[in-house]
Amino acid sequence: EFRRVLFRSAINEVGLFQYIEKPWENENLKLIIRNGIEKQKLMRELDRKVQEIQKAYNDLQGLNNEILKAFA
Repeated sequence: EFRRVLFRSAINEVGLFQYIEKPWENENLKLIIRNGIEKQKLMRELDRKVQEIQKAYNDLQGLNNEILKAFA
């Protein structure tokens, strides 16, 4: 039992969405799949937002440098 818990924990931590033991219940499997798809969508959206923030930060740094040059 300890090995199974350790194995499941290790799989879940390395990037697989979730370890599912046999036999599984179809409704539970559907829920796990829906959650996995939702997590993937949210991670893509988070990546897009991080890129937007990085671009805005870089733009602000450029403006800040221009302002500093204007007053130098």
